[in-house]
Amino acid sequence: MGESHAGVVYQDFHDRLTYPGSTGAADRRIQAYNYRLCLTDDPANRRAVEKPAGYDRTPYTPLIDDVRSGRMPGFWGPRGGTAVLNFVPMPNRKSDANNHHYCFTSSDWAETNFDYPEAGPERRLEIASAHRAYTEGLVWFCQNDEELPADFREAARAWGLAADEFQDNGGFPRQMYVREGCRILGGYLFSASDALLDSSGGRSPKHWDSVASGGYQIDSHATRKREDLGLKTAPEGTVPDGRQVALEGFIGLHEETVPYQIPFRVMVPEGIDGLLVPVAVSASHLGYGTIRMEPVWMALGEAAGVAAATSIERGVRVRDVPRGALQRALLAGGQVITYFDDVAPARFAGFEQQVPGLSEAAQFWGARGFFTRYAARLDEPLTEGEAQRWAWLARRAVDPWRPLEVDAGLFDDQAACSWSGFTDILRQWMDEPSPLMTSMGGMPEVPSPEQPEAMISHGEACRLIDRLYGELA
Repeated sequence: MGESHAGVVYQDFHDRLTYPGSTGAADRRIQAYNYRLCLTDDPANRRAVEKPAGYDRTPYTPLIDDVRSGRMPGFWGPRGGTAVLNFVPMPNRKSDANNHHYCFTSSDWAETNFDYPEAGPERRLEIASAHRAYTEGLVWFCQNDEELPADFREAARAWGLAADEFQDNGGFPRQMYVREGCRILGGYLFSASDALLDSSGGRSPKHWDSVASGGYQIDSHATRKREDLGLKTAPEGTVPDGRQVALEGFIGLHEETVPYQIPFRVMVPEGIDGLLVPVAVSASHLGYGTIRMEPVWMALGEAAGVAAATSIERGVRVRDVPRGALQRALLAGGQVITYFDDVAPARFAGFEQQVPGLSEAAQFWGARGFFTRYAARLDEPLTEGEAQRWAWLARRAVDPWRPLEVDAGLFDDQAACSWSGFTDILRQWMDEPSPLMTSMGGMPEVPSPEQPEAMISHGEACRLIDRLYGELA
């Protein structure tokens, strides 16, 4: 698919550079799983992590040199620091302890999960149990191994499992963090390019059937265990081997990723009717690397539920639910299908201060390409070029059965557009509807403006198009 960070890649999380050894070669590896622990340093609520049965210290021994050399100064650290585990503070002296991306031996256990996606229940349980033992062994090692410095072990022993959490499971989380697995092949394959700026550089690609938005950085945890052991240090002034500076496959594109739209088609599997898949969506490894966040799944779940209800109400297959009707229902409930820096969605702060229907219209037609930037500038004047482009896009949305040739130069006119100019442009583009559109009642009549010479704003133009053609798109 031409994704620049797909395949074999070594990216240093500190400088974000890609290092030698990165080939981009495709493979069937998946990113590591782990358990996110709820730890506490409150003695009254602290439960010791027990040494797991069959404990083997071998996987953890590289930490000894990491700690002694100063590369890994502590057992725990905040986001952005360096430590064995990444702690996010929680209420009541608790922390969400996750894998630390700067540590080569943390709670992620790469390579041991490769057969999980296609495994049966018994094998999956074996993999999860092995991950639990690995995680308990990691904590035990940090707290007790005598080859580690005493102060390091003492600091690690200050933390234990929160005794009041997961009480029926020994204080240990019940669910392993499965970051990715099998996914469907749907009507659209979401890739990294869908979450990056498009060729115009203004915003991410537009999707006419957008039903949700996302914005988490494209990322992936490691797909291989650490490979730096035994490698010679690179001579000063030379570029080091990628294996010395990074875990293969561990990347983060937080600066490149931008807010994006998610099309309905990613939930619709090819060749299967009556099914929507809002979690294991149709996406590449990197595309899924940004969609895989719970808030996005919640939004897609909302879209899937509304689509299912709409299909029953209308008596149509769920894959044939009218996208416009689905989007209207989602927008009414506060769903974001097109993100703007300067437009408040329903139920968000500032929404009530906007003109009624303006946010919904901007998002609806934003999915059809009206806006090329994240700033909608709804109060600013519409240009003649924008008027031509919007009218052309609206015609394509409501009557795609008669393609119209267009001179792209029409879109370049920067002169402010008046109300009368805009309504004339709409009439021109909506003239001569296709026979099918005519059989359906034709195009609505464009009304004459009350103040024909007044300049029309982006918001006014968007609302007029929405009022005239919104139910047809």
